[in-house]
Amino acid sequence: MCFLSWLSGKGSADFQVFLIDSCRYNKNTMQHFNSAQKRVLPIGLSVALALFGDLSLFTVLVTQLEVTRLTLVQVGILLSIHRFIRIPLNPLVGLLQDHLGRRILFIIGLVLAVVSTFLYSVSAGFVPFLFSRILWGTAWALINVGGRTMTLDLSTPSNRGRLTGIYNTFVWLGFAVGPALGGRLTDTIGFRSAMLICAAIAAVALLITVFLVSETRPHSNLAATGRITWRTYLNRLNPFSGNREIMKAQILLAVFMFAGDGVVLSTLTLLLRERLGGVVPFLGSLVGIATFSGSLFAMRSVAAALISPLAGRLADRFGKKPMLAGFFLLAIVSYLMIGFSRTQAALAVSAVLTAFSGGAILVLLMALIGDHTHDSTGAAMGKFAMMGDLGSSIGPALAMVLIPLIGISRVYSISAILFLLCTVFLFIPLQSQAESLAQE
Repeated sequence: MCFLSWLSGKGSADFQVFLIDSCRYNKNTMQHFNSAQKRVLPIGLSVALALFGDLSLFTVLVTQLEVTRLTLVQVGILLSIHRFIRIPLNPLVGLLQDHLGRRILFIIGLVLAVVSTFLYSVSAGFVPFLFSRILWGTAWALINVGGRTMTLDLSTPSNRGRLTGIYNTFVWLGFAVGPALGGRLTDTIGFRSAMLICAAIAAVALLITVFLVSETRPHSNLAATGRITWRTYLNRLNPFSGNREIMKAQILLAVFMFAGDGVVLSTLTLLLRERLGGVVPFLGSLVGIATFSGSLFAMRSVAAALISPLAGRLADRFGKKPMLAGFFLLAIVSYLMIGFSRTQAALAVSAVLTAFSGGAILVLLMALIGDHTHDSTGAAMGKFAMMGDLGSSIGPALAMVLIPLIGISRVYSISAILFLLCTVFLFIPLQSQAESLAQE
C-alpha cells in the first residue's frame, strides 16, 4: 500500500521526470551522432577516392611492362615500397597531428595523392616510378592516420563504434571499386589515360576536404601536446610503451594483419589454383582462376564494407571486447574452413567470412583505442597504423616461406591458432602504465 501510494503520488512525479530526462538524453545523443555522422561522411569519401590510383596500380601495373618500361622484379619492389616508407612515418604523422592539427596534414596528404597519381600517368622507367611511390607512401600515411584520428575526434563513447564503422565502410568501398575501375579504364582507354582519370578523382577528394571538412582537434589537445623530440618519436615506435589498453589493441592489430589479411591477400589465388585448377565456372561461363580470384577479392571488400557499420553498432550496444571476441572466433572458424575446403562454393563462402571477421575487427580495435586516447589521439592512431603496416608486411613473406615447408592448409591453421591466442590475450588484465599517451 505504501508503495502504491508513493507510485500514485511523489513516485509518479519522479518517474515522469525520469522519463523526460531519458528522452532528452536520447534525443541529445542522437542529435550528436547525426551531426558527427555528417562530418565523418566527407572524410570517409575523400579517403576512398584517394585510394583509386594506388589500387588501380596494383591491378594493372604487372600487365603494362612495355608501356611503363619496367621489369617484373621492379614492379614487385614498386608495389611494396610504399608500405615500408609508412612504417617509420606513421608515428611521426600521428605526433604532428596532435601538434599541428588534423585538417592541414590531411589536405597535404591529398595533394601528394594527386601529384603521385598524376606521375603514374607520365612516368617511364624504375626511378620515376620509385619517386612517385615514395610520394604515395607519404600521402597515405597522412591520409590514413588523419582520417582515423578525425573520426575518433568526432566520436563519443556512445557512438564511437558506429562512426568508426561508417568511416571503414568508405575505405572498404574504395578497395572494392578502385581496382575494378582502374582495370576497366586501362582496358578501354589505356594505362596513362586511366591514371590521369584517377588523379582527377583524387583532386575531387581534395576539393571535398577543402570545402566540407573542418578541423576536429579538441581544444583540450592544444595545451597537452608538448614538444616533439627524438626521444618522443622513438618512444612512439615502441609497441610496448604507453597506455596498456592501447598497447593491447595495437599488438592485436599487428597479429591480425600478419596472420589475417597478410596471409589471405598473398595466398588466396595460390590456394584457389591448387584446389580448383586454372579454369573455373563463374557466372555462367568458364573463367581463369585470376579472374575468379579478383572477383572474390572484390566480394571480400564489399563484405567488409557491409559488416563495418553493423559491427560498430553492436559494439556500442554490447561492448567492444565481447564483440571483438565474437569476431575473433568467427575468424578462427573461417580460416580453418578456407584452409581445408575443397569445393568452389565452400572456398568462396569461407573467403567472404574471413572478410566479415576482418572488417569487424578493424572497426572494433580502432574504436577500442579511441576509448583510451584522451589528448593523444593522433599519436595513438600513428602507432596503430604502424603496427598494422608492420604485420601486413611480414605476413606475406613468412607465408611464402612456410607454404613449401608445411603446406598451405597448415598456414591457415596457424592463423586460426594465432586468432585463438588473440581472443585469450584480449581479456588478460595488464597493469596500467599510463592513463594517456601524452603522460609518457
